[in-house]
Amino acid sequence: MTNLSRIRQLLSRSSPLTSSGTSIRLTGPLIRSPNPATVSPTRLLTTSTFRRPTPTTVSLLLRQPNTLILPHQLSARHITTKTKLYLKSQTRTFFETVFYGYTILFLLGWTLFGCLNLYLEQKHATPECFDFWTRLYLRQGWAYLKMWGDNDRGREFIALAVERLDSILAEKEGKKVSDKEETLADKAWKVLDIALGEGTVGTKAWWREYRKVQFEMAEAERKMGHKILERKCYEKIIGGSWSDSEDKARAAMKIAELDFEAGEDEACGRNLERAFELAGGDLGKKGVLDAIPATAVTKVLLEADTELQVHNVRMGNTKTALPAFLSILRARQSNPKELGDPCEEGKLMSYVAEILWAGRNKKDGLAWNRKALETVVPLAELRQSCNECARYALGNMEIMMEYNKDKKGMQEVHETKEWLDSLRVIRGE
Repeated sequence: MTNLSRIRQLLSRSSPLTSSGTSIRLTGPLIRSPNPATVSPTRLLTTSTFRRPTPTTVSLLLRQPNTLILPHQLSARHITTKTKLYLKSQTRTFFETVFYGYTILFLLGWTLFGCLNLYLEQKHATPECFDFWTRLYLRQGWAYLKMWGDNDRGREFIALAVERLDSILAEKEGKKVSDKEETLADKAWKVLDIALGEGTVGTKAWWREYRKVQFEMAEAERKMGHKILERKCYEKIIGGSWSDSEDKARAAMKIAELDFEAGEDEACGRNLERAFELAGGDLGKKGVLDAIPATAVTKVLLEADTELQVHNVRMGNTKTALPAFLSILRARQSNPKELGDPCEEGKLMSYVAEILWAGRNKKDGLAWNRKALETVVPLAELRQSCNECARYALGNMEIMMEYNKDKKGMQEVHETKEWLDSLRVIRGE
C-alpha cells in the first residue's frame, strides 16, 4: 500500500464529510459558553459593551449640495387597485352630494320665494303696468312697512322701486342714465327684463301709479323721521311735469303739514294757499266756492279749502272762515255721489258750530253741534275716522253743556264717550 492510499484511508475515517460528501459530523466535544455564575463580574457584558449602529444616512446639514436626494430618486409608493377604486368612489359620492344638495336648496329657496311673492301680491296687488323688478320692490317694501314693522328696510325697497322707475323713464326720454359703458352683463339684464316684462311705460295708468309711488316714498321717509327728505319728495311731485294739478295740490298740503309741525305758521298758510290755487280755487273769493262751476269742484279742492279755513280759524280769522265753511258744506251736499261724505260733512258742521259759539251765537252753535253729532255718531261704529270726528264734536258739546249747566246733557255726553271708548277696545286701537 502506498503512502497515498494510506492517507486517503485515514481521511475517510476522520473526515467530517459523510460518504455522500454533503453533511458535516463533528467528532470532537461541543464548545460551551462559560457559566455567568463562574465568570468574574468584571468580565460580564454591559450595555456599554454594545455600540449603536452607524446611521446609514447623513444629516442634511452635513451633506454636500450635490449629494441631496431628489424626489425622482425616491422609490415610488404603489397604491393598490382596490384603494384607488375606493378613493374614486368616495370622491364621486362627495361631489354628487354637494351638487344635488345645493341644487335642492336652490330650488327650494326659489319655490319659497315665489310662494311668498304670490301671497304678498294677494294681500297688496301691485300695478300691472310696472315691470317685474319694480313690482317686486314694491311688494317687499309694503311687506316690511305694513306687515313686519321694519320701516328702514321698507324704505330701502321703496327707494329701489323709485330708482328703477326713474331709470326707465330716463331711458325712454333718451337720457343717459350712467357714464359707464354698457357691459355684457348689462345687455344680459336687458334681455332678462324683456323676458320678464317691461310694463307699459308712458301710459296714463303708468303715470298715475308712478305718482302714487312717489307719495309712498314720501310716506316712508316720514315714518323714518326724515322730514327734509320727505319735503324733497313732495317738492319733486310739485315740480314734475308728469304730475297733475290734484297731485300737486296734495303735495302742497303735505308740505303745509310739515310747516305746521315745525311751528312755521306763515309758511304753512302760504303752502295751503298754493294748494288751494293748484286745486283750481280762487283766492280772490277768500275760499268761497259758490262762484266756481259745480263741474270744476273736486274733492281735492274741497280738502284744500277746508285745510286753509282751519288755518284761518287757528290764526283768528273767523270772519273769512265761516262763509267758506258753509260754501264747502253746500258743495258737498249738492253732489252727494261724487263729493258727499257724511264724516266730512259732520266735521264741517262742528267747525261752523265752534265758530258760532265763539261768536256769542250760543243757540245756533249748539244746534249745529247737535246736528254734527247726529250725522257722525251713527257712523263711528263703521269707520275709525268718523270715531275721531264724533270725539271732536263731543268735546265741543261737553264745553257747551258745562256752560249751560245742563246735567242731563252732560250725562248724555259721558255715555256717548264711553260707547266710543268701547268701540276702540273692540277694534284693538
